[in-house]
Amino acid sequence: MYLPKHQFKKTQVSEIFSLPGFSPAASLVDAVGNIFNKTEIVVTSEGELYDVSPEDLEKGIFTNATQIFPPPVVLDPSIPSSYVEPTDSDKQACMFKRYFTKNKSNGKIKELTKADYQEGLIGKKNYELFAKTDWNLCGPLSDQEINGYFLEGTASKNKKLVDELEKQLPGIKDILTDYGQFVDDKTPPAPAPKAPTKITVPAPSK
Repeated sequence: MYLPKHQFKKTQVSEIFSLPGFSPAASLVDAVGNIFNKTEIVVTSEGELYDVSPEDLEKGIFTNATQIFPPPVVLDPSIPSSYVEPTDSDKQACMFKRYFTKNKSNGKIKELTKADYQEGLIGKKNYELFAKTDWNLCGPLSDQEINGYFLEGTASKNKKLVDELEKQLPGIKDILTDYGQFVDDKTPPAPAPKAPTKITVPAPSK
C-alpha cells in the first residue's frame, strides 16, 4: 500500500493519548495483542496507526508496515453515551432510528441523539466514524412456526441490522447485544399442538 506524504505523519505516542476520548492508561497493541512500546508512531489521515520502518516511510510504502490498534472496544465512561429511547410515535410505527459514533484512534463507541449525530457529522474529524440503523420495536420477539410457516422474530431482525451496522462501525456488535431492547411483544403465545386423534381400526371380521 502506498500513501502520499500529505496523508500521514510521524508523531509521538504521547500525542496519540491526548486525542479526544483516549485513556492515558491504555496500551497500543498489534493485531495479535503484543504491546507497542515505541515512542513514535505513524498516523494516517484516516486515523489509522502504523509502525513503519524509516526506509519505507520515506517512500510512503506501507506494504510491510504493522498496523497498531487501541485496546478492545469498550464504552468510554469519560464520554457518556446518550440513553436514547423510542418515542410514542416510534412505538406506533414499530421502528426507530439509532445513532452511533466511534473514535477510530481509541476504539470507543457511544450512542448519540439525532441532534448530536447531525452536529457530529458537520464537524467530523478524520478519526471519527458515524453510522445509524433502524431498530424494530414490535413483536413477536422470538422466531415462531405457525401452521407450518416460519415467522421471523424481532430479535432476529434486529440482529441482522446489527450485523449490517458492524460493516460500517466495527465493534458495534460487542455493544448492541440485546436484540430485544425496547421491543413490545404483545403477540400471544402460539397455541400448544393438539394431541393426535386416536384412530381405532376394527379387527377384520372372521
